[in-house]
Amino acid sequence: MDRLNISEIFIGLSGECRTKGTPTLFIRLGGCNLNCRYCDTLYAKQNYETILLVELYNKIKEMTNNFSYPNHIIITGGEPLLQSDAVVRLCDLINPLCSIEIETNGSIPISDIRNKIEHPFLTFTINYKLPSSGEEDKMYKDNFKEIEIGDQIKFVVFNKEDLIRMAEVYETLVDDLKPFDVRLRNIFWVLPLKKDKNFWRLLENFILLNKLQINLSIQQHKIIWDNKKKKNN
Repeated sequence: MDRLNISEIFIGLSGECRTKGTPTLFIRLGGCNLNCRYCDTLYAKQNYETILLVELYNKIKEMTNNFSYPNHIIITGGEPLLQSDAVVRLCDLINPLCSIEIETNGSIPISDIRNKIEHPFLTFTINYKLPSSGEEDKMYKDNFKEIEIGDQIKFVVFNKEDLIRMAEVYETLVDDLKPFDVRLRNIFWVLPLKKDKNFWRLLENFILLNKLQINLSIQQHKIIWDNKKKKNN
């Protein structure tokens, strides 16, 4: 029977990017293939339990009051695509009136899993790893040719080197995405690691001076919860 490695499942407000502030059910899967220097969910790499897919489905159904609230679900990690077959089955079980967002670290192809999932409201958030992560060489660049309307690309930045590299990557990607026209404004997001207003101002100026169609997203959950692990399962 299908099983998933689950680190935690909880309800909260989405803390970043387009769905920031949205009531959300978070399903954090266990295990990851990267070792980012700044990782804030190290516990998910080793602290998880393996549960049957049917048990997870029943838990989700109970926590969301039969998928009525919240009706946005984020599947994150760890790295969800390490368990792609079970994730496909889980997504196809979820009520089609819910929206599902799969957050991936950008190192594993998304095309295979996207083509297998039949859920009508599925999007991907791809995290492009910049130099401060120590994992940029692991990025699967073809993923960015697979972007569809509703998907997001996010950059987590720590320093000026990251900003410069972000602009370089943006320029290589943006030509492939120009058919989306004004919808470009909803694809790219930058998330500063530092809770430092001076750095936030530097970031704002950098975006505007370089004419980047990138949205700034302060990580709301880290401000509210001070990086504390929030768990109620």
